[in-house]
Amino acid sequence: MSMSNKLAVIGTSLVMMAMAHADRLGNTISEINGYATVFAAAGLFIMACYSGYKYMFAQEILDKKEAQETLTYALMGTVLVLMAEPLAKALGGA
Repeated sequence: MSMSNKLAVIGTSLVMMAMAHADRLGNTISEINGYATVFAAAGLFIMACYSGYKYMFAQEILDKKEAQETLTYALMGTVLVLMAEPLAKALGGA
């Protein structure tokens, strides 16, 4: 086997190994995103309950506004987590 053939075999092997690692990395990222989605949903539920309780028992308008802001920020955070994977796929071209 000539030197160029050996280099071609080594190059092909390296490319195949890199593709296998990239596939595993993609699976790992998807798995992490799945956990983040569950965590975001649980966080949204907790923050919605908290801000609803805070809003119902608020004595002043400023307290009600603060409760509304808390719920708004919880919703924005959840939307960001839910949009992370589609946005990454769109920007990455995958």
